[in-house]
Amino acid sequence: RTMAIVAFVGAFTAVALPGFVAHMNVTLVVVALYALNIWLRLGDPSHALAIALSVFGVGMLAASSWLETQLLRVHGKR
Repeated sequence: RTMAIVAFVGAFTAVALPGFVAHMNVTLVVVALYALNIWLRLGDPSHALAIALSVFGVGMLAASSWLETQLLRVHGKR
């Protein structure tokens, strides 16, 4: 029963708010990347993967900002 409710809410959200869900997913990926980045940097601040995650995270943050701009300016959603 709980799984059915979660599936219904997820399906409704995906249909009703596709732009918002895409923006939210990108933002959550950025949060996860930075969490992993912090964890890696606790051991070795100059870890090559941590530096690559920083660069990739900035790119994903830019994509998230672009999606938000599309939602607000093009589609008029707030």
